[in-house]
Amino acid sequence: MPRSAALLVVLLIAACGACAEPGTAPQAGAATEEPAQAAGRSPGPERNPQDLDFAHAVSALHQQALAMVRMVDARRVSPAVRRLADDIRLHRAAELEELEALLRGLGERPHQDLHGSAGELTMEDLSQLYAHRVAGFEKAWLEAMRGNHRGAVSLARTEVDRGLNIDARELARALVRSQRADLDAIEELAAAR
Repeated sequence: MPRSAALLVVLLIAACGACAEPGTAPQAGAATEEPAQAAGRSPGPERNPQDLDFAHAVSALHQQALAMVRMVDARRVSPAVRRLADDIRLHRAAELEELEALLRGLGERPHQDLHGSAGELTMEDLSQLYAHRVAGFEKAWLEAMRGNHRGAVSLARTEVDRGLNIDARELARALVRSQRADLDAIEELAAAR
């Protein structure tokens, strides 16, 4: 693996923070109680497991989308792909802040990665994408970003249908609109390649 690709993998793992597979024990030193319970307060706003799954899973997808945007920063790409990457950076960064605020409001620590959400790439996938030469990079990047956005739209629609928390459902509705707009641009650029 080239040194720059290895560095990217290390940075992505570090960005993931205290990632844990679903159903695994917390890491050493991690809090075992939810913040509201630890402080002796009531659990807080009305919510269900779907609300938390939505916020954590879409946060993971947004972090990956931003990591993929940083790959574009380091390469020569077409102006259209660069504009799309800049739009995605702007939208996903703002939405990630909203998701993190939502999680804090629900008494959760952002961000617990659920790994394996629809559209989420593995570290190997990300390394392979990073290793692409100029000729194949744009096509591979658009395909990966398409999967990322489709996954986020699917998760947001499920939240609208099954979520309980009003703020989470409203955020999910807004995410569907913004992700669909970016997805339309992705599809158009992908079709031209």
